[in-house]
Amino acid sequence: GKWYITAGLNPLFDTFDCQAHYFTEAKPGTIYGAINWRVKKPNGFFYQRNAMQQLVQDKATRFP
Repeated sequence: GKWYITAGLNPLFDTFDCQAHYFTEAKPGTIYGAINWRVKKPNGFFYQRNAMQQLVQDKATRFP
């Protein structure tokens, strides 16, 4: 699903002007996240960045 961050508790990450995260389950216990954000430059333009994350649940803590 799609997740937009407009505010948060982490001052190093949750204060960017625009963040959009997209998550999809590749298989049970594995999720991929496409993380997109931008940071405003002093001249009013933006640096745009993105990252791909793979989140894997530990088999010991996974529900059956």
